[in-house]
Amino acid sequence: MRSPSVHALLAAALLFVAVLLRVADPEPVSRLRLSVFDTYLDLSPRALDASLPVRIVDIDDASLARIGQWPWPRTRLAEIVDRLKADGARTITLDLILAEPDRWSASEFAKLFATEPDLAPLIDKAAALPSNDERLAAAIRSAQSIIGLAGETAGDDAPPKPHAHFAIAGDDPLQFVPRFRGTVQSLTLLTDAAKGIGAVNWLPERDQVVRRVPLLLSIAGTLYPSLPLET
Repeated sequence: MRSPSVHALLAAALLFVAVLLRVADPEPVSRLRLSVFDTYLDLSPRALDASLPVRIVDIDDASLARIGQWPWPRTRLAEIVDRLKADGARTITLDLILAEPDRWSASEFAKLFATEPDLAPLIDKAAALPSNDERLAAAIRSAQSIIGLAGETAGDDAPPKPHAHFAIAGDDPLQFVPRFRGTVQSLTLLTDAAKGIGAVNWLPERDQVVRRVPLLLSIAGTLYPSLPLET
């Protein structure tokens, strides 16, 4: 047998070094790889396909100037959900976590002014009105709506039961997905009204730039889909 040529040995050595660097992934190599990836995106960004049936209701500066400061009353969010449903939206995804009761509800004002005797008749009427959260829950329930939750590394709050079902073959996927101990979630009233629940977590690279989002993750040992996947 002929001995390997110098070129073959050199190629094998370079291949071995390249694989070793990729596995070890030191900081300079990682930065270089991410920089090349970003450069490719800058040179040839993905063009928007106008035929994609996805639209975003953006809460931007123009919206705030027209409607008022954020957070808006949940009744306003309910109006948006109702309008989207009326306009033919097949699925409505709320990329929001509404973890606390709406402070704009009449019942919250009743609590705030409960010590004012002159306002007692008005307070009684306000306390009897449905909360803004109930109004939003009704809008969510009437539509094909998805709501978000976030996994967190600390905390022991039990997450809601996922709406998605998984058929699993082979190894347990919980071994390979990002894992979180606890969760931050919307009010139970809103979560129960939604048709689906998805995680909004994003995992930045070392330079704190988001280049990918996990499709699945584990919260308190339970498998959850991401918000886009659930949608």
